[in-house]
Amino acid sequence: MNCLHVKAWVNVPRGSGLGTSSILLAAVVKVLLLITERDHSNENVTRLVLVSEQVMGTGGGWQDQVGGLYPGIKFTSSFPVIPLQLQVIPLMASAQLIEELKQRLLVVFTGQVRPAHEVLQNVVIRYLRRDNLLVFSIRRLIELAKIGREALMNCDINKLGNVMLEAWRLHLLLEVLR
Repeated sequence: MNCLHVKAWVNVPRGSGLGTSSILLAAVVKVLLLITERDHSNENVTRLVLVSEQVMGTGGGWQDQVGGLYPGIKFTSSFPVIPLQLQVIPLMASAQLIEELKQRLLVVFTGQVRPAHEVLQNVVIRYLRRDNLLVFSIRRLIELAKIGREALMNCDINKLGNVMLEAWRLHLLLEVLR
């Protein structure tokens, strides 16, 4: 009998908000599909990770694995259908823009842990109740994604920064209201 033992680990704090568990699971799923000669397309892996996380009770979405599976900067939309249908559009950034982003962006781990399943569970409950502030915030985040895409493509770093700041504030507001 043939057995396959998979060991995977990552040196990132739990609840860091970096989507590490989804990205790691996507890598493992992709390898398993490759060695079993099954559909290992990014679309299929994204869907399988989404389903796996739902079954495990972590309640993840699709954004983290899309971030890890598709290279570079991208704009991704989902459609309200089953099975999950995504549209992933690569955004081509100039070398100058990439260099400016490297100079200006910084990722900092504050040590605050926020497991995604708790946040998602609260958001889903509030959404089903049609909480006005939550629904407004979600709609505004969708608008901000489009505005941010345009700012990025127009190399308007200041506008992109303002979009990121507003999106961060909306996320903070959603966190406070749970």
